[in-house]
Amino acid sequence: MSARLAEFSAYYSNRMSYDEVAGLLERVTGQHVLSDQTIQHLVVAKAVEVSQQWQAESQADTAAPPLPAVTPQVDWYDPQHEEVLLLTDAIQVKQQKASRGQGADKPTVERETKRVHTEVWLVEQLSLSRLNHWLPRI
Repeated sequence: MSARLAEFSAYYSNRMSYDEVAGLLERVTGQHVLSDQTIQHLVVAKAVEVSQQWQAESQADTAAPPLPAVTPQVDWYDPQHEEVLLLTDAIQVKQQKASRGQGADKPTVERETKRVHTEVWLVEQLSLSRLNHWLPRI
């Protein structure tokens, strides 16, 4: 794989899905060059490479202040818990439920279905000329 092809794939992977980038590459080159999985592996490998480079640079700089400790578990609802710095993604979800539904420890309860009768009347709005047609002549 050429460096330009890798650069092109990584650039557009930041803007599109891997599948769309594979389709774009096929449209631009006229042949199936890379699969979406290959592009994903390329992007992940490049991210690891950049992260390792940044880690080496930050560890080499001894004058830099130490990074804050990461707290792996935070009780969101404890008012006595100390203040934490929270970094979130675009979804803005603090914490997800462990399971979906009514709960893993409770059996599923069938709800009684209630029938609701609804009557819908559709009334046509008539124009004045059409209304005159339907009304008997006086």
